Amino acid sequence: MEMHTPEELWRLYLELSREMLKFLKEDDIDRFLDLEEQRAKIFEKMEACSIEAFKVTQEGRALVEELKPVEMQIIYNTKVWLNKSRTQHETVRDYEVRGFDPSGHLVNREM
Repeated sequence: MEMHTPEELWRLYLELSREMLKFLKEDDIDRFLDLEEQRAKIFEKMEACSIEAFKVTQEGRALVEELKPVEMQIIYNTKVWLNKSRTQHETVRDYEVRGFDPSGHLVNREM
């Protein structure tokens, strides 16, 4: 099993976050989710090796400050993607052909 220092884990977490943002902006949600899963595993390792001690060091504070805007962009872009997906789903649902006859006219179901 490979061992990482807290600083290496933080840097890996930051790099994965940047990659997640890149794929989210490209609408590549499958890769985004793969990276999110990898990042969650890194975070588990970070928690296991006391990340709090590193966060209070000068290097740790610098990495946290570097990570904050990336995290905010991920949150914002995830919300944008989710809203766009909901809108597309509603549009598709609105154009379902149930209730129409082949000529495109509404079918009166009460007749």
